Amino acid sequence: MTWKTTAQSIFAASFLASCGSLFGESYTYRYRMTVEVDTPKGLRTGTSVIENTETEGRGIPDNSLHLSRRGQAVLVDLPNGRTLVVTLKTAGGFDGAFAKAAYNPVLPSHDVPDDWSARNKALTQLTAPAILPSSAYPMMVTFRDNRNPTTVEAVDPANLGRKFGSGYQLRRIVIQMTNDSVTTGIKTRFAWLSHLSVFVRRDDQHLWPNNPERNLGKSAFVVGV
Repeated sequence: MTWKTTAQSIFAASFLASCGSLFGESYTYRYRMTVEVDTPKGLRTGTSVIENTETEGRGIPDNSLHLSRRGQAVLVDLPNGRTLVVTLKTAGGFDGAFAKAAYNPVLPSHDVPDDWSARNKALTQLTAPAILPSSAYPMMVTFRDNRNPTTVEAVDPANLGRKFGSGYQLRRIVIQMTNDSVTTGIKTRFAWLSHLSVFVRRDDQHLWPNNPERNLGKSAFVVGV
């Protein structure tokens, strides 16, 4: 074996050994999101258990935080035959940290040492429900035809009546930590999710920056299940 191949072997072994140290602590937790809607025929609710895994990057090449999730959007079936879909994305189309947003008032401050770890440890020990503030609401949509994803329409959480009619109002969104199984089944309701490739709606290959509901991908509705 030449000096060159020896050096290469040492480098490769050192690199592989270091890969395990590229990532730090990891926390996995589940929470139940329950959406309550007042309707002309009484309260309607939908619920979904979502699992988040947060992993801390450590050093070169990556020291950022990584979030992966498993679960599906919340579906609230309304008495008028429509379905309110509360997605896994924020109003701006980003992955939402809904559990931390709901429990933020009782989590350790960002100013404490190692705040990310402290907040995750505290979060996993909580059992009481918390109300998600309206500023952290997920993006909400509905479909004129549940069989056709291109009929997607945005829903204003502050004005459900505009989309569904008089008497419809979002009461609240409740978050509660849980060990229950992750919710599944949305692909049965929306069969098109099994073959949705990129965007729910994309005309002439141009994105819609002012209409984020038209840019929703599969991960807004289901991921990891």
